[in-house]
Amino acid sequence: MTLIDIHAEGGTRLADAASFHAADFIREHGLGLYDLFEILDDPVGQEATLGLVRESDKGLPDGRIIAGDMRTVRSVLEGIPHLSLDRLAAEGKASFDIYNAIRWYGARVSDLCARLG
Repeated sequence: MTLIDIHAEGGTRLADAASFHAADFIREHGLGLYDLFEILDDPVGQEATLGLVRESDKGLPDGRIIAGDMRTVRSVLEGIPHLSLDRLAAEGKASFDIYNAIRWYGARVSDLCARLG
């Protein structure tokens, strides 16, 4: 995790700190999130995740891009129909518990979106 002194004179604003936290999350969990969208066959979620990965690789990620892509990911996760999850689980398409993955990613992404404003 990137440590930032948000109170230092001339230091980083809270929004910038939130962008760094989101970028850290994507560096650590972006591949898993992309895999989830791949299993769901959701190109919007995949593209938003790729955008987050690209931006997170930068030394100073653009907070507007991070926030926009993070909101897209949250919207996609919120809009997943339960019937499609049941079908994927029944077909054994995922090598992990897809229900818990969506809950976990959804909670974490929602928390990061709240921080990003």
